[in-house]
Amino acid sequence: MKKVTLKIEGKEYDITLQDDIAKTMERIIAADFDHKNNVAIKELLHAYIRTSIEKQTLQQEIDAIHQRLKSLSL
Repeated sequence: MKKVTLKIEGKEYDITLQDDIAKTMERIIAADFDHKNNVAIKELLHAYIRTSIEKQTLQQEIDAIHQRLKSLSL
């Protein structure tokens, strides 16, 4: 287990994650917040919205592939 710390508007938040997930989260945080030591709530909200849109897009692609696979197996 590894602790990942995110500083939001001057307050630190620690999250304990499995090592492999922590490494991924550290990369995502660095990319989304440009290695900033302190993140504004507005930036965090933008990252959340961007991630939500990406998730929805990926889910739509998965659903479309699933439908194509179902139609091929008939």
